[in-house]
Amino acid sequence: MIAITHASLVREYAGTAIRTLTINTYSGNVTIQRGDSNRLIITMTKHVEGKGSVQSNVAAENQVRLKADLSRSDLDVVARSTRPESGPLRTFVDIEISLPKRLDVTIHDLSSNIRITAPLDRLDLQTISGTATVRGAVRSIRAWTASGLLSVHQAGQAARFFQRANLRSESGAIAFTASALSPSAKVEAESMSGVVRMKIEGGALPNASATSVSGSAHILYPAYFSKAKRSPQNGARLVAHTVSGSVIVDLSKCAHR
Repeated sequence: MIAITHASLVREYAGTAIRTLTINTYSGNVTIQRGDSNRLIITMTKHVEGKGSVQSNVAAENQVRLKADLSRSDLDVVARSTRPESGPLRTFVDIEISLPKRLDVTIHDLSSNIRITAPLDRLDLQTISGTATVRGAVRSIRAWTASGLLSVHQAGQAARFFQRANLRSESGAIAFTASALSPSAKVEAESMSGVVRMKIEGGALPNASATSVSGSAHILYPAYFSKAKRSPQNGARLVAHTVSGSVIVDLSKCAHR
């Protein structure tokens, strides 16, 4: 296997100039991390993989279009190919973004590996068959996949900052883990035929629901109950639902106050 790499586009912007970031891509790696400066830095790298002639490699690379446009306070990042696969060759793009502050981020993707460690205000993510891992402190998450994987982990300060997640898939898997969520936090995870697994390790009991029509739904929670009422505090609830799959709700490690 021969891989040709070309560092194709690097852009820097003043962090104060940007409020929203939109990414449209098709294959490769997308990394969004917290930067060390007050600048937003984007690096987009083209890759051509496979065995081909020099001419076919160049032709495949030329099919890939990269763009980073700033309009007022909205930054639009695009990686697109008219022919992602051409004979024995495959193209993909790695996108690395360093953020100086919290932003609203929207991602539209086909099959990339997406990893987010930067803190965000809002994340709106769609991927057909890619893998999305969110570990940064995100206030609000809305994510959908057809057959990929959605994994959200909120721990420590990230969990205390978190407010809401709406995670959906057709046949892909969903995993949500968190610690010490606030009482007002709400988590909804739903799949048609995939596995939905939710683990909330402590803190106040949030509103959480896990649904899978023909897959399995799991909620694991070391719940805290009131000594007086022996019922979940704050009017919160846990719901796991399936039509023809399996349901597991594990409260075996309940702690009582």
